[in-house]
Amino acid sequence: MIAKQILDNVWIINNGEKSIAVLTWVDNCYQWIDEAATLCFKDLKSLEKAKGKIIWHNQCYEHHNKNEVKGYPTRHSNPQPFEHDEINALNFPLYTTGGNTIYVAGYWCLKTGEHHLDKKYGIMFCPKLNTLAESKYIGPFRTKLEAQQEALLQNKRHR
Repeated sequence: MIAKQILDNVWIINNGEKSIAVLTWVDNCYQWIDEAATLCFKDLKSLEKAKGKIIWHNQCYEHHNKNEVKGYPTRHSNPQPFEHDEINALNFPLYTTGGNTIYVAGYWCLKTGEHHLDKKYGIMFCPKLNTLAESKYIGPFRTKLEAQQEALLQNKRHR
């Protein structure tokens, strides 16, 4: 397996064919996050014992992707970052496509509708800002896998 560093404490784990997990260093443990579960390991030895040998690529690569805003992916070509202090007090990665609609970059966990207490979190990629205003949300996330894992955790907690 290969661990490619994308942020200071975040790696994408690749099995040679595809990305299979996200690894983070949080609260003095390595958190392995994949589609099945989140596991915590106290050190690299226990992580590699459980998951196998990892080749580390520990150089953060620079994102020069023109389809990103503040490091978060967008679903539109050539997004135009939107900065407005009153609207963006939470420092969301906002952008437009040149029109009046404001989008939020990244993946989000959302509960939508009038009775969102009864609903489960779903995943949305680059929702409109007004959709976030009408929803209970968690995010943003840089990858779909991270958002899926958080939605799974939240849905298990609130059964």
